Amino acid sequence: MTFPDLPPGDSRPDIAEFGTALSFLTRLPGGPEGIRQPPTLAEAAWAFPLAGVVVGLLGGLALILAYLLGLPPLLAATVGVLVAVLVTGAMHEDGLADTIDGFGGGETAVDKLAVMRDGRIGAFGALAMIFSIGIRIGALAWAIPQSRIGALALLIAAEATSRAAMVRVWHDLPPARTDGLSYNAGRPAERLSALALAIAGILCALAIFFPVVTFWSAVAAFAGSLAAALVFAQICRAEIGGQTGDALGAAQQIALAAFLLLAVAFG
Repeated sequence: MTFPDLPPGDSRPDIAEFGTALSFLTRLPGGPEGIRQPPTLAEAAWAFPLAGVVVGLLGGLALILAYLLGLPPLLAATVGVLVAVLVTGAMHEDGLADTIDGFGGGETAVDKLAVMRDGRIGAFGALAMIFSIGIRIGALAWAIPQSRIGALALLIAAEATSRAAMVRVWHDLPPARTDGLSYNAGRPAERLSALALAIAGILCALAIFFPVVTFWSAVAAFAGSLAAALVFAQICRAEIGGQTGDALGAAQQIALAAFLLLAVAFG
């Protein structure tokens, strides 16, 4: 099954596309108003890392505030992660849980897709969410005693890079279904995927100028996050023949965890 990319060079990135990305990836208002033909999700894919910046900024500010109010690092980190999850409506966590449940509980691709569409969370999915959230809390609890602004920069870079990695998976894989959000949204063009990764790379480079994130930790985290997402993409290809909205959410969560783990390991 093939699904055509957007024609290259048909439009330039603009603020309306950022609004589309923000309103889709978060619970925040941001969708374009008064536009006859609002941007599609595929057209807005380049701005997914910028939506990640907003998520990371709000979560990071909550983390800093909780720490300044006297909460110990572990609890402050928990508050920061909680705010980030609330901002996104836990959409990627839900995708991770559904995907891992499907991959772990189905025999054939059809079975796996059916489990993924089931709204109930099983043991595999619950464990995946626990580990994903635990890694985020642990990494931020490690970072904030070293530098409050450094912890903020780390979270922003992680949220942005993981969404750029998700866009790459979205570009690389065909839809696994012939219906649903992922199929109807199309696939982002190569240039938009490359732009998303470039934005994330710039943010990682900027994070180096703040404490906590070093040159080598930024390089390892950026490369490792993308590599983890691409490996997961191949697993998706083998398990269900492509991607779904849930699988893309899982890719973001895996890339986010990989980024933070490597940032701590090389920090």
